[in-house]
Amino acid sequence: MYSVRTQPNRPPPSSSEIIDGKLYLGNLSANLDADYREKLGITHVVSVCTDCSSTGPNHLVISVDDNEYEDILVHMPKAVEFIHRALEEGGKVLVHCVMGVSRSPTIVAAYLMKTREWDAMRALDHIKARRREILPNYGFFKQLQVYAKCQYNPKPTDRSWKRRFTQEVTRYLGYLDDVGNYHRGQALHDEVRDNRTCE
Repeated sequence: MYSVRTQPNRPPPSSSEIIDGKLYLGNLSANLDADYREKLGITHVVSVCTDCSSTGPNHLVISVDDNEYEDILVHMPKAVEFIHRALEEGGKVLVHCVMGVSRSPTIVAAYLMKTREWDAMRALDHIKARRREILPNYGFFKQLQVYAKCQYNPKPTDRSWKRRFTQEVTRYLGYLDDVGNYHRGQALHDEVRDNRTCE
């Protein structure tokens, strides 16, 4: 793996302990810096991004984009099992994406939900208390809810959730777009009013 020192445009390595001395959530630079990983005692890595290739049996790669429509649910059982097995063997796990904000917190939340029988909000609150900048996208949050509803065992052949999920995400993004358009229109209105006042 490459050291972060050879990547001047990358942010510095960053990680947070989610389970003390066992499970870490971080950014891509934390994975690329071998010295950083060694200081933490990392034995296993889960890369939740399209920027990595697996380096061996102790490195799980989940190639997904940070997109509201991306199917991350299908990868949750394998990732949770990988983390659980590593910790049972006494290992230390780093779960990362590019920034450690959306994709990797989703996978860590799935692990906490299954192993501690928490709902999505409680799992994310636990993570946020340790890494304030996390913000899984709306689609990932909805898939965490589906993960709990299907008893942590989603069936790839059951696509009914996907149709409902797609509709909900589309409505949500449409709502955000409407709100954005309203605020942009309001800002334009205010600017025109201010210009008239100055004349």
